[in-house]
Amino acid sequence: MAITIIIVTVVVAILIVAGAAWYALDSDRRIRRFASSTDVVPGRPSSAPQSWTHSTEPEALLHQRLRYAIASVHENPTVSGDESASVARDQLDDAVVALDDQLVELAGNRDAPDYDTDLHRADAKVATLERLPGRIWGVSAQEAERDIVAVTATLRSDGDVPHPPAPDKD
Repeated sequence: MAITIIIVTVVVAILIVAGAAWYALDSDRRIRRFASSTDVVPGRPSSAPQSWTHSTEPEALLHQRLRYAIASVHENPTVSGDESASVARDQLDDAVVALDDQLVELAGNRDAPDYDTDLHRADAKVATLERLPGRIWGVSAQEAERDIVAVTATLRSDGDVPHPPAPDKD
């Protein structure tokens, strides 16, 4: 009887360790795959060059910020669990891809007279998207949908976007 308990305990311990190891390896693989891809929206190819995954060019940094912000939106269970919020998120995804395409175009036109203005607008739009995950976490699906629709409209706008103030440094 004691031997059976010891064997069962050892088998359970081995299964727990094997599960933890698999989880760690799988998580690491997914993180590396995401970090090395240029997909701006998870699972959707981007027109951004591969060099943007590690570049410090202004457009590449905006692309990176855009990727992480929309990935955070995709992690929200409230949005994933509600059909109308998911539809709104899909429309947001389209707007994010369009903004990313604008960043690629902007990178090819650095000598354009409106380059600085366009870069500032893009930065303000990305900053607006970066605030979205915090605003839709823990709210109802209807509130999340409303905020997603508002951010989608901002990303699609051609005019100036108010740039969010920098956080206070105490």
